[in-house]
Amino acid sequence: MSREPGFSGGRQFSASKSASSPTRQPLVAILLNRKQDKKILHMKKEFDRTSIEGSARYFQNCVRNGDVESALDCFDEDAIYITGIGAFVTGKENIRKALEQVCALKPDLQAQRSTGFTVGDITAWLDEWTLKAILPDGTTLDMKGTSSDILKKQPNGNWVYLVDNPYGAEYLHL
Repeated sequence: MSREPGFSGGRQFSASKSASSPTRQPLVAILLNRKQDKKILHMKKEFDRTSIEGSARYFQNCVRNGDVESALDCFDEDAIYITGIGAFVTGKENIRKALEQVCALKPDLQAQRSTGFTVGDITAWLDEWTLKAILPDGTTLDMKGTSSDILKKQPNGNWVYLVDNPYGAEYLHL
């Protein structure tokens, strides 16, 4: 299956479905190269957090807009957040401190491609992303990676991060 460059989009695979018939979650698809599409994404305030992709896009939107409290709401009470190669924090108060640093930059955080594998109320989620920001000293930050996350469905139907590892397999390269 081919995708046009610059679109986010994901496949969702579930243990209750046959592997030959993946279900596709609703897309928050944008063209990264079009200014008007960026405006639409930044203005959009409604996300379906009962879908895994909707929850991931909501978190990214919170980070882009510097909304620490809403970004923190995307984590389970006992979550782990990978803050760098070889470094992580646990629990919401420690995650808040890490998110304050990232959200303060209001980075242009975009998803490129995504997929997930769900068993019951747990999902393994892979998300290819790019992040661009200007640091306080004027340095340009231009990063990309593939996150390897675990999400859990809450009683209210929303999905939250149990493990947010934006570095994916790069975490192994200490």
